[in-house]
Amino acid sequence: IDHINARHGDAALCVFTGDLTESGEAQSYADLQSALARLSVPYRLLPGNHDRRANLVAAFAGNPTDENGFVQSVFDTQEASLLFLDSLAEGRVTGELCDRRLAWLDARLGEAAGRRAYIFLHHPPIELGLELLDPLGLEQPHRLLEVLTRHGNVRYIFFGHVHRDIAGTVAGIPFAAQRGLHARFVLDLVGDEVVEQAPPAYSIIHIDGQRVVVHSHDFLETWPLWSPATGERVR
Repeated sequence: IDHINARHGDAALCVFTGDLTESGEAQSYADLQSALARLSVPYRLLPGNHDRRANLVAAFAGNPTDENGFVQSVFDTQEASLLFLDSLAEGRVTGELCDRRLAWLDARLGEAAGRRAYIFLHHPPIELGLELLDPLGLEQPHRLLEVLTRHGNVRYIFFGHVHRDIAGTVAGIPFAAQRGLHARFVLDLVGDEVVEQAPPAYSIIHIDGQRVVVHSHDFLETWPLWSPATGERVR
């Protein structure tokens, strides 16, 4: 939080793509609320499979929900519409977007016709080649992708869940995943992934007209610094 305040205080929004707690306990959200009180930029919280929707909503009354009580909302900027989806399936590790949640998305994308739209959710709507994690993604991802491609104005999908930095395309739409603050899964494409205590990271997303740039920053890492002008070490 201090790092974001110091370097990105001009950000339009800070997005947390889920797994805000370990087990969704009310005290955990109270602790998170206390920590986020220091954050100087607006933020949106999304639930992940480790969260509990009722406790999240109770703790963060200012975090928007839709008419059905799902943690879904829209944030409009001069450049685009950011759409936040609630993929939590209570009691399961996998994610879901039920008929009501997809209907909400369908309506919001219709309202955003002519504007670029960007999607944020916790669970990946695509298999990533990770044997342990692929069965734990979004259930029936084709239902989400059908809505997105039918409207044709979605420019990017951002998600978490997989504890790795990953980028690619699905149904012609670019996507990016950020490994997050807790841990990282070792890359193992032929067996079971294991967790390593890699440095925490967050992403900085620049959206400017047709341009989208995503930087991943290991903000606790410190390395020697050298001046490109003099070649001398400055730290």
